[in-house]
Amino acid sequence: MFKEIILHIGMHKTATTSIQGFCGEHANKLQNKFDTFYPTFSNPSRSKIFNHSIPFYSIFSNEPEKYSININQGINTKELAEESNKIFKKQFRNRVEKTNASRLLISGEDISRLNHIEMTRMKNFLSKFLEEDGKFTVILFLRNPISYCQSALQQRVKSGLGSIDHCLQNFLNSSGTLYDTRLEPAKRVFGKENIKIVDFDVAKTIEFGPVEAFFNCIDIKIPKVLLKAQNIKNESISNESLHLISEINKLEPRFIDKNPNPIREKMDLQRFFSIKGTKYELPQEKQTLLMEESKKTIRKLKNIYNFDFQDTNLKETKSIPFNQDTLKEIKSIIDNHQDKTSQEKMLEAYNNIVSA
Repeated sequence: MFKEIILHIGMHKTATTSIQGFCGEHANKLQNKFDTFYPTFSNPSRSKIFNHSIPFYSIFSNEPEKYSININQGINTKELAEESNKIFKKQFRNRVEKTNASRLLISGEDISRLNHIEMTRMKNFLSKFLEEDGKFTVILFLRNPISYCQSALQQRVKSGLGSIDHCLQNFLNSSGTLYDTRLEPAKRVFGKENIKIVDFDVAKTIEFGPVEAFFNCIDIKIPKVLLKAQNIKNESISNESLHLISEINKLEPRFIDKNPNPIREKMDLQRFFSIKGTKYELPQEKQTLLMEESKKTIRKLKNIYNFDFQDTNLKETKSIPFNQDTLKEIKSIIDNHQDKTSQEKMLEAYNNIVSA
């Protein structure tokens, strides 16, 4: 039984991958030296799962068969999802039974997507492993609207969720409740007094960044030698690759009727992720709209949680043409692609962005 259960629930694009990777790689040290248990999971196609979004969102969501991670694994029916969730629950119980640590640490950004009913279900499940006078602590890293939108937009385009314009419009439409939808369920279920909010852009400025800031939140002093060796995950891509994938998303959506698009699967778009080029910047007029639409939700953070972003200023942007060397590298990859049908679609996308 645990004295405290710590739930790190995002938000997305706040170094969660780096934090989870560090926790997973150093799980034994966290348990033996810092009295904090970080469970790892596995499934047939992944040797280890450090991101607890995958089991926890799937287990407690009302519709796990619609979870994109499950769909990618071919788990696209309620029956298959229930079977997968049984395995995850069994793994969790088996691992928890073997630890003597007094604290349990769970980290998964998709947990913040659970509604209050789903989150209540999760709390009831976890409470079985909590001492009678034990407590829950919820940690959430937040980026200001401009910083978050610029980063999350790239991730959504990379993930095949739409074009740049489509994703940007979705952000503008939802910016009035950007933080409410993630915080309100946690507040209703765990109480605002048990929620810690961290300014991600401030966390980036400390010596070892958000990973060190996270452990500071839970009163763990990680040796600097370990922090220096951490594997920083930078998932941003070049402006050129972003526009190419955006155009491909228009021509060949990632999913068709909830099933993976076979043409898209043959494209191997990850080859474009590491190509160096110019940096995508959110246009200034979109920044202005975003901040105007976000005023209400930012004000709520102050009124309810006494939280202020340190920086909400607009970022200066300028129009930068595509890097010609980057375009040549992209074209070379497309020209050497083996599957002709998907190659034709990639070439069409390439020609569209070059001629735009």
